[in-house]
Amino acid sequence: MNLDVVIDLATLLGLRDDPATLPGSGPIAADEARDLLATLPPDAALTIRRLVADPITGHLLDAGRTRYRIPDPLRAFITARDHACRFPGCARRADRCEIDHAQPWDDHGTTSRGNLGALCTRHHQLKTHAGWQITTSTDDGTCTWQSPMGRTYHHHPPDIRGSGPPTDDSG
Repeated sequence: MNLDVVIDLATLLGLRDDPATLPGSGPIAADEARDLLATLPPDAALTIRRLVADPITGHLLDAGRTRYRIPDPLRAFITARDHACRFPGCARRADRCEIDHAQPWDDHGTTSRGNLGALCTRHHQLKTHAGWQITTSTDDGTCTWQSPMGRTYHHHPPDIRGSGPPTDDSG
């Protein structure tokens, strides 16, 4: 049995006390939701997914470690944020890319804004099989790549107000 708990980040951190929501059941008090998420035994037959939502927009910010599949609202956010493939110099549109876990899921990577990014199929394969690595990845889409030869490249997401494609800096 699975149970989703939707809670905004500030409430999860104890900075606010907005109610959390159990989809299909309704709201629960913030302290009850925090207690529930903190005290569930690891061998419980019930799976609770922590879904962290932005308190202003209500958009999903993080689906935690229990979900590999990227929820549609998070996929739309990553596509809009990245605009194009995050590989240095690639301009393939993000809506034609795959959404990749910078730190692989199998290596404890999360399904979250800071760990996801758009990569075209070719560059996703280079990262997965040819020694290219993303060494840092942040919520705003900035990431640092390392080539198989040890060269470093910095990728910055585009200004979504229309100032052009993303920029990459070699280092």
